[in-house]
Amino acid sequence: FENLVRAAKEMDVPLTAHIAELREDVDIVRKNFQKNTLAVLQAYGALRANTLLIHLNHLVGQELELLSKLAVPVVVCPRSAALKRTGYPSLRNLTTRNLRLCIGTDWGSVDMVQEMQFLYKLSSLVPGIREFSALELLRMATINGAFALGLSDETGSIEVGKKADLTMFDLSDIRLPVVPRQSSAQDLATFLLRHLSAHHVSDVMINGEFYVRQGQIMTMSEEEIRTGFQATHDRFYPNAPTVRASPKQSETSKTRIIPLFSEGRSDAGQPEGFEEGFSLVRDREANSRESAGNVNLQPPESSKQEKDEINDRFFKDIKRVFGEDEEF
Repeated sequence: FENLVRAAKEMDVPLTAHIAELREDVDIVRKNFQKNTLAVLQAYGALRANTLLIHLNHLVGQELELLSKLAVPVVVCPRSAALKRTGYPSLRNLTTRNLRLCIGTDWGSVDMVQEMQFLYKLSSLVPGIREFSALELLRMATINGAFALGLSDETGSIEVGKKADLTMFDLSDIRLPVVPRQSSAQDLATFLLRHLSAHHVSDVMINGEFYVRQGQIMTMSEEEIRTGFQATHDRFYPNAPTVRASPKQSETSKTRIIPLFSEGRSDAGQPEGFEEGFSLVRDREANSRESAGNVNLQPPESSKQEKDEINDRFFKDIKRVFGEDEEF
C-alpha cells in the first residue's frame, strides 16, 4: 500500500478508494489499526486533493470533519447500496457538509439517469436524507463527476472551449408532457428526472463527433458487431448453434444493428417480425372444433342483412360521438 501511494505521488496520478462500504470493513480497519478508515489513509499519505473516495456508507463524526477540511470529492452510490443492502446512513451527514458530491453506479448498471432518479426519490423513502433538487443531481452526475476525475477543464458542462460531449434526448413521444419554450435549467432538469429515461436517448456526441445518431451506432459496422459477437459466443458456448443474421434483414442498411438468433430457429414462411415459436392461428374455427370435440362453440352465422344492419348502427354511433369527419 505504501508503494502504491508513493508511485501515485511520483507519477502525479490520482488514487481511488472504495471505503467504508460495509460495516464489516470499518470494524476490520479499526481492529487492525486502532484508527478509523480515513485516519489510516491520511497516515499513509493517501488523502490528497485528487484522491477520489467512493461509498463512505459508514463513517463516524471525526471522519466527516476531516472530509470537510480536505475538500476531496466524494462519490456516493445509493442505488448500489440499496440493491446490495450495504446501508447508506452517512448520506444523511454528507449532505450537511461542504463537500463536492458526485453520483456513481459502482456495479451492474451504468445508467446515470436511473442513478439520479433513485436519489431524487430517496428522501421520501428514507428519513433523515435531505431532498436534492433536480439541478443539484444533474450537476452531481456531470460537472462534479468530471471534476472528481480531473476532467472538469475539458468536459462536464456546456462551455466555450470544452469538448462537445453531449447526450441528446428525443422528445417526440406523445406520452411526454410538452416542454415550454421558455424553460429554466431547473425546469429542464426536473423534466429529465420525472419523465425521461435512457430509452429516450437518440444521439450521443463525443468531442464533436456523433457516436450514436438517431438511435444507430455510427462508429462500428453491422458486420464488425456480428463478427465480434460470434467470436465471444463461440468462446463461451462452443457447442451451441451458430448465431446468424436473418437473410431478409441482412439485405437492409449496413449501418443498422440487426437482431441475432440461432440456426435452429427459422422465420421461413412466417410474417415479417415473427420467428418460429410464435405460430399464428391460421384456422380459428378448425382449432375450436378440434379442441371442443363434437361441441360447437362457434356463434350462429348471421345473415348478410343482419350484418349490414349491425354495421350501419356501428358507423352511426361513431359519427354521433366523433362527428362527420371523413376519417371515420
